[in-house]
Amino acid sequence: MASQPELPDLGYAVTLPPEKAIAYFQQKGWRISWDWHDTLQEAHARAFTIARMADLDLLRDVRAALDIALSQGRTDRWFQKEITSVLQERGWWGKQEVEVQPGETREVQLGSPRRLQLIYRQNMQGAYMAGRFAELKRIARSRPYWQYIAVMDAKTRPTHAALHGKVFRHDDPIWQYIWPPNDWACRCRVRALSKRQVERLGLVVETSDGKLRRKMADLGVDWTSGEIRRIEVHGLRITGRDGKPTTFWPGAGFSYNAGMAAWAPDLDRYPADIARQYVEGSLTGPEFARWFSIWQRATRDAIAADPDRTPRQIGAELARSNQRSGMEYPVAVLREADRTALKTPSQSVLMSTGTLIEHLAAHPEIGLAEYQLLPRLFDQGEMYQQGAERIILLADGERLFRASIKVDERRQRLYLLSLFETNPKDADRQVRERYARIR
Repeated sequence: MASQPELPDLGYAVTLPPEKAIAYFQQKGWRISWDWHDTLQEAHARAFTIARMADLDLLRDVRAALDIALSQGRTDRWFQKEITSVLQERGWWGKQEVEVQPGETREVQLGSPRRLQLIYRQNMQGAYMAGRFAELKRIARSRPYWQYIAVMDAKTRPTHAALHGKVFRHDDPIWQYIWPPNDWACRCRVRALSKRQVERLGLVVETSDGKLRRKMADLGVDWTSGEIRRIEVHGLRITGRDGKPTTFWPGAGFSYNAGMAAWAPDLDRYPADIARQYVEGSLTGPEFARWFSIWQRATRDAIAADPDRTPRQIGAELARSNQRSGMEYPVAVLREADRTALKTPSQSVLMSTGTLIEHLAAHPEIGLAEYQLLPRLFDQGEMYQQGAERIILLADGERLFRASIKVDERRQRLYLLSLFETNPKDADRQVRERYARIR
């Protein structure tokens, strides 16, 4: 795809067909949430959600309209006209008394013209800037310098204006935390520059080294507990347009790069509930389904070609023959007690392509739906210690599953080793009677 022209604002951006933005939006999974801060930061990069919309069919209708708006360059007026009658007919409109927990109701604002405009702008801007990140990374060799651009008018926040025009290398850590949109209704963007352009414009390439700051910011009140929810925000110490030092702080819940997070965030940097949201969104999204389907077909073909080979042999052969075999996918997040038992700082459980291939060859009855259950199984199942580096899981839903994970000593990362269906008798004999239970 040819690089997109520099865009003055979102209104112009959505009249274009940005393929990477469309791909980013369409790869998202689904998540039901009550408050907007129930699904935060990297989780938003993997899961589509609207606060207080608990009807999945309705969520699909809104997402479908946004999908059309993005791919066809439709305006927010079109989006509101398209979806308002649907929301009103389904009762998701205006202020209503809603049960937030058993025996407790509160008045909440559901659909409204203003809220639809906010839903439109945040999703369009988020998708566009995530696609923008992918495109700028693609051309980073020839244009390695990125410049922050704010819309310099009366509506621009002072700190956003202070960051306007500043240039950092594409691999500077600042872009992990400060990437538009940086708050509600943020209209900022980033453009890529070559060395020649930087020199011709007389720009100074800065570094965030020693200038990054961190703080805890309030997100809002948890409706069920009444507690104030907080999250870590990363800021940048800069000189304002008035010549005085100031700190640029993204809004609470916005201190992340959606484009970077949509590929491979470091889940160990985040609270367990946020990491778990991300994993759930990943596993229910089409990207994981495509990845799973590719190796499921390849494994079936390999077995048909030579049914005498072992799962390990099939996995090794497919890994040698395909450059995508090195991919890893997060499938679960461990509780603190589980991490303590394994003496590991990592909380995210990964599944490698090689492991998946061996699983598919050994246990073809375990399909995509079972792998999508992994976050819940790890959260709710029984855990048993098997040596210093391994944990066995027993999780009983409609069927009894057994899984195991192991710490990679060299990389200090957690990997899923096995997933298969078992029965109560084997679970007792092979696990419960042999190993110490953690929980």
